[in-house]
Amino acid sequence: MDLLAVCWLQAGVLLFLVRKAASLDCEICQAVKEQGSCEGPRRTCPPVFDTCGIVVMEGKKGFNGVDKICTHSRACVQGLTRINVGKDIAVWNVLACCLGDDCKFRRPSLPDVDTTLNGKHCLASLVAKHQEFQEELIGCGGDEVYCFELSGNATTPTGASSEIKMKGCTTQAVCEHLSRGFVSIVPLGVVGRGSCEPASVAARPVPGLPGLAPLTVLLLLKGPL
Repeated sequence: MDLLAVCWLQAGVLLFLVRKAASLDCEICQAVKEQGSCEGPRRTCPPVFDTCGIVVMEGKKGFNGVDKICTHSRACVQGLTRINVGKDIAVWNVLACCLGDDCKFRRPSLPDVDTTLNGKHCLASLVAKHQEFQEELIGCGGDEVYCFELSGNATTPTGASSEIKMKGCTTQAVCEHLSRGFVSIVPLGVVGRGSCEPASVAARPVPGLPGLAPLTVLLLLKGPL
C-alpha cells in the first residue's frame, strides 16, 4: 500500500472516530407519572441535542407523565416551565439532565402549580403538522403574567421535523430564557424566533420584536408531529 493510500485510510479512520465520539445515544420512553419512570430503547439523538434528560410534567384535565428524552444542555438549569396555548393545552414541567447510568436514578420533582385564573389575558393559537388551533383570547393562570409568541422548525427526539407556530400565556422564567435565545418545554426542539410582553386585562396582539437572536426551544405537545 503506497503512502497516499495509507494517509487516506488514516484520515478515514480518524473521521469515523470523530463522528462516533460526537454521537449521543439516549433512552427514549414515556410513562404516566404514577409509574415513577419508564424503560425504552436507546436511540441516537438528532444533532440539535447534546444531552439526555428526564422530565416530569403535568397539565390540564389531569394529564401527567414522565419522559426520558434527548435534550440540550442549556435547558438543564431552567427549572419549572409552563405554557398555555388554549384548547386545554397547558403544561408545566421540570427537566433533570443526565448521561449514561445516571439516567437510571435521576428523577426531578415537580412543585405544586397554581392554575387559578389571574385576570390576565393573551391571544393564543397553535399551528403544527397535526394540530392547528385558530387564534382566540384565553385567560392566564397563576404566575402566567406574560404573553409569548414563537415560530420555527420543530425536531422530535427521533429526528422528525416540521414547522410550528404558537402563542399564549407563559411565565417570567420562560420569557427570560427567550430573551437569552433559549427556552425548554420538552420534548420538541424548536429553532426559530420568539418574543414576550406583559399580559393585559385587555386583549391585544403580541408584536414581534425586531433584532431578536435565533433561539432553540424545547416544547411539549402530545400527539404526532
